[in-house]
Amino acid sequence: MRDLWPKSIVETARLISPLSILKEQAALLGKKTSNILEGLVMPISYEETLLGFVKGINTDEALYYAFIITAPTLSYRYRLFTITQSIDLYPLWIALPGDIASELGVQRDLKVNSESEFLEALAKIFASKKTGRIIHGLLAQAGAVMEK
Repeated sequence: MRDLWPKSIVETARLISPLSILKEQAALLGKKTSNILEGLVMPISYEETLLGFVKGINTDEALYYAFIITAPTLSYRYRLFTITQSIDLYPLWIALPGDIASELGVQRDLKVNSESEFLEALAKIFASKKTGRIIHGLLAQAGAVMEK
């Protein structure tokens, strides 16, 4: 049978999906903390997002993910943010808890138009004071549990 699919269908411009970026960052958190804390990226439903209505994304084509910081010894999980993306990858929206959004001086639903903007936004979220407090607090609590 003759192949009618265009050759360009599998040729990509080395696109890295937001999901791949999030999973890589989740793994790096574990390495940085000797796996005392771990990052977890989970698909979630629209109802579980921190977003209200997302403009510009057909919800039938939307993908939703939560970035979670876990402390396995404490059986504790903290959802740092969620993302909503279309199958086109960008733009995507990052839904931040109010305290992180206000610290960064952004709206709660941050629109990101490209991979470089996504990386920049993640760097700011991870470097925020609130994220630092969460990580330091969990490391201290997990350390106390491990000493017993």
